[in-house]
Amino acid sequence: MGKAWLKARPDLVEDVQKSLDGAFCNLHLFIVGNRAEIRGSFPVLGADGLVLDRYSLRITFPDEYPEALPEVQEVAGRIPRIADRHIFTDSGNCCVLLEDARWESFPVGASFRTFLELPVHNYFLGQSLVERRENWPFDDWSHGGRGIYEYYSEALHTKDFDVVRRFVGLLALAEAKGHHECFCGSRSRLRDCCSTVVSVWRERVPAGVARRSLGWLQPKERQPASRRKR
Repeated sequence: MGKAWLKARPDLVEDVQKSLDGAFCNLHLFIVGNRAEIRGSFPVLGADGLVLDRYSLRITFPDEYPEALPEVQEVAGRIPRIADRHIFTDSGNCCVLLEDARWESFPVGASFRTFLELPVHNYFLGQSLVERRENWPFDDWSHGGRGIYEYYSEALHTKDFDVVRRFVGLLALAEAKGHHECFCGSRSRLRDCCSTVVSVWRERVPAGVARRSLGWLQPKERQPASRRKR
């Protein structure tokens, strides 16, 4: 954006503040200089709207928000910092949303309240159920590169690691041209094969996100475990 979103987009600041009304009134926005974060108690709600559980959170906004996702941390030490609980062990950030799947639940341009109501709420509802030894209620991708493989493998209906990696490589390009070789392994040019699939997904997944995912898709991920269901 050239400068922090707080100054460049006051409409986004207003959206965040309004998003904390009602059920999220125990979350509070703090702005210090060019940095913004939310701190407080996050409610996990049941189907009847009643509070089932609460988590102490800190949500930090990157300068590139809304193109970049907010970072969510559970700050009371309740959730173990292990991959099986979907927390990055180095940063402590909660993996509330696979970036490549953002278009499904919190696309760029959606209200911040959507982020709270869908990916964040689903994540902590799942954590509460796991604590009670119940099943995780949503799609449960593995952590890191394995989860990225699983996501695209299901979308493309293939178990071939190389097909997945070539596909993400096309998404990562500044421009996918018709003369490029198709990802599917046919050895045809893209324009004569699966160009429509690539075009659709390039609209869904920004090239920068695809480049980061491509970095995760290394040969060590060639033998993915089946997706876990808790």
